[in-house]
Amino acid sequence: MRHVCFRFVVLATLGLAACGPSIKSVDYYREHPDEARATIETCKSQPTTADDNCKNARAVISEIESNTLHKRVFGPQPKQPNYAF
Repeated sequence: MRHVCFRFVVLATLGLAACGPSIKSVDYYREHPDEARATIETCKSQPTTADDNCKNARAVISEIESNTLHKRVFGPQPKQPNYAF
């Protein structure tokens, strides 16, 4: 009987652990910058939800803002010549 109860508790715990929020990668947020901004706003309004999604979204928005600033200051990057033979 103990063995059955133990199995049930282990399976129930694993099942609940799998129901947590999915962690979205930096690449996902690069493809969905609006969702990255929304995630950051959620993280600001609910500081207890600071997790990997917040970190990944912040990294992407920081990268986007850095690239935008670089383009404003230095202009678009010139095309590199193709030296392939």
